[in-house]
Amino acid sequence: MTKLLYDISEKDKLRFNFLNIYNNLNYQEQSRINDINEALNSKLTQRNLAAGLHIPEIGMINSQAMHKFIYQIIIWMQQILT
Repeated sequence: MTKLLYDISEKDKLRFNFLNIYNNLNYQEQSRINDINEALNSKLTQRNLAAGLHIPEIGMINSQAMHKFIYQIIIWMQQILT
């Protein structure tokens, strides 16, 4: 988990959380049914992404600068996923 805590000013605060989970599971099942051995190989790939952005009070923040900052976070997240 990645957490960014940024105080834009004394009053304005930005909180960003990011979580990326990647699982690649392989497992083998073996059984014996009616004197016949069977083996199955199973595979599971799972990828989860979660992100949150919290700005308690925006106040007099320059909205153009904020949009640029959020855009940079989105670019950063896309780079992590590739």
